[in-house]
Amino acid sequence: MKEGEVVMFVYKINAAMTVAAIKMIYQATAFDKDLTVPRLATMLAHIPLTVSAWQGKQLIGFARYLTDFEYSAYLSDLAVLPAYQRQGIGRHLLKIGCDYLGCRVTIALRAAPTAKTYYPQVGFTACDHLFRLPRAIQLPVNKLPSITVTAQAKISGQQLAQIFQAAGLRRPVHDLGRLQRMLNNATFIYTAWQGTELVGIARGFTDGAYVGYIADLAVAKSFQRQGIGRQLLAQIRRDLGPQISLLLLAASEAMTYYPQLSFQQDANGFTQLRQW
Repeated sequence: MKEGEVVMFVYKINAAMTVAAIKMIYQATAFDKDLTVPRLATMLAHIPLTVSAWQGKQLIGFARYLTDFEYSAYLSDLAVLPAYQRQGIGRHLLKIGCDYLGCRVTIALRAAPTAKTYYPQVGFTACDHLFRLPRAIQLPVNKLPSITVTAQAKISGQQLAQIFQAAGLRRPVHDLGRLQRMLNNATFIYTAWQGTELVGIARGFTDGAYVGYIADLAVAKSFQRQGIGRQLLAQIRRDLGPQISLLLLAASEAMTYYPQLSFQQDANGFTQLRQW
């Protein structure tokens, strides 16, 4: 096989991949994962978007995304077998994924330290707004007076627009269809209520095995500084379990907030920003 022969590879979106094939690639690329079959199977069952590269019937690389297909995405893995690296396969996997998600979605990722020079070459920009809550850190769950936090409530795109506006978050609040799809495609939605009034929300995605990404954390301004955001995050952490690492992109005004909740600013964050 000659270097640069990318034409011999086939790229597929959401093609079936086996646990054995995924595990082989993780092992070959020294990914830091607990590679038990149940966790890998859970991961594969809960990924909304994968792009894979094949040589014949052999899986040689893949990218997997957690996303709502409307506003936010997290690239949780990009892996190519060592024998096939430096042939443009990773670049093709990223381009296909980015094209599929389109210009409406911001893609965030946490690069391996050895890959920090790679992602700027493929359209990503270094970002210091990525924060991570490591698996080992738990957040205390404390009941708040007069506030109920639940993962069971169903809300509408109109309600989501209202809480975004009340919190001062820049979101596509005039596109209710898009907001509804953001809700429909989320893995988890936690809401905070005072009586029947929606006062806070946390929305995001998880593969159920390794990583969770918080796409939105919004609390109405009149209810801020009461611990509601902390409570939303604490219940997500509790329910997802200690095996999940939580990540998020912080707004500029929240850069000092997340370290107070044990989130660590990550030096390896990259983004490709949405255009609208």
